[in-house]
Amino acid sequence: MKKVIFLPLLIACLISCVPDANTPVVTFSTLLPATKTGTATIVPTPSPTPKFFPTLTIDKQKRFYDFLSQNGGCDLPCLWGVTPGETLAEDAFKMIGEYTLTPEFFLYDPLGDQPRYSNTVVVGHYEYLDSNLYIDVSKNGEVRGFSISTDSSENGYSVPLKHERFEKFSLLYVLEHLGMPDGIYINPPKSPRIRDAYGIYVIYDSEKLFINYYGTANEVSDGIYELCPNLDDKDIFNLRIVTADPNDSSIDLVPYTIYSFRPEKPYPVEELGLELDKNEIYNRYINQSSYCFQYDGYSDHAIFP
Repeated sequence: MKKVIFLPLLIACLISCVPDANTPVVTFSTLLPATKTGTATIVPTPSPTPKFFPTLTIDKQKRFYDFLSQNGGCDLPCLWGVTPGETLAEDAFKMIGEYTLTPEFFLYDPLGDQPRYSNTVVVGHYEYLDSNLYIDVSKNGEVRGFSISTDSSENGYSVPLKHERFEKFSLLYVLEHLGMPDGIYINPPKSPRIRDAYGIYVIYDSEKLFINYYGTANEVSDGIYELCPNLDDKDIFNLRIVTADPNDSSIDLVPYTIYSFRPEKPYPVEELGLELDKNEIYNRYINQSSYCFQYDGYSDHAIFP
């Protein structure tokens, strides 16, 4: 199994959400809209992987892996059994709280009357699966948006996410069940700082669904990389999924997904990277001809052999 050292540029996209003792706590019986006003800017900061994690009991780990592999009994854009715009935040907290480090979700961003809460799921003993969770709550108490960022590590190194646990989130499964996306973008593996790492971003506008596959590419020749972003035990070591209420017109999907759920933070889609030929990728996956393609780091385009 290929090991990839955590990379600062990529880890900057993952926000540690383990609270400290002074972090305010929300319980199911005291979930109220926050009253603090003002503008909050959430800046992601790298956090090192600890040597040892607090984790779930063996019994809860098994139940969580079943929960994860079935996506909480639903299909995207429903995520972990939560459908933004329909699921009550209280119900989401209770269901997911079975597996979080603490049963209470913590107030992460008290801006206005649509607060954001966070928690973390960590499972494993030698190989850890670490999921950072963020839930936005609407004025009427429903989940407005839900974000999960998951990575797997062993001895401080990132390792591929296992397909049997993430099949319902694989690119093939997504394309088969949701059809042609509105856009597929790539943050290419050509930077000297990140070298073999890349990100694939898949966007469904009407569903308000954003999926990001972070992986490692195999450099087959000078500047030419092979990418296989299908979560097939090969090279995807981080998965980020954001889903939002499709009927909430105030949510602009792309800025909503980057670091903060807040639409006030501009983030043009061009900054996601270069747009790939979504028709070519979709057809190759649906026909199952190949889940891999090559990328020319010098000419900035994908190669479909």
